[in-house]
Order: sequence, then C-alpha cells, then structure tokens
Amino acid sequence: MYLSQVLQTSHPSLRWKHTLNDKKFADYGQPVLMGFGPAPLNPVRIAVTLAYGLISKKQSGKRLRELYDYWSKQVRVKA
Repeated sequence: MYLSQVLQTSHPSLRWKHTLNDKKFADYGQPVLMGFGPAPLNPVRIAVTLAYGLISKKQSGKRLRELYDYWSKQVRVKA
C-alpha cells in the first residue's frame, strides 16, 4: 500500500477503485490504483510477488524503486 500511496502523491491523477460487481475480474474485491491506462495496479499482488523474489534471493531491495519507476512511467494524465 505504501508504494501506491507514494505513486498517488507523486501523480495526483491516480485514483483508488474497488471492484465488487464482476466476480470474474482478476482483482475482484481488492483495492487497485487506476490511471495507468487499461492496467490497474494491485499493490497487494505487487508486494506479494516482490516478497517471493526477495525470499528466493532473485530480487534485491532495489526492486521496489524499479517498480516505482516503472509504474510512474505508465501513468496516463487526463487532458
């Protein structure tokens, strides 16, 4: 959630969404951050994936910054 809050502070156009009307939606019931075009950011899913990478030593702590940089570049500003 911290990653999402930092992204939202840096990019005020981002907004939270909580989808409860489509049980087939991959992020059903999860809060996601919208504003990246068609792909929402699910912070829980990202954090779990990062944790697995850290535990298996396939990722380092630098990966969190890389994720921030990647998602920052994906932000779509509304005109």
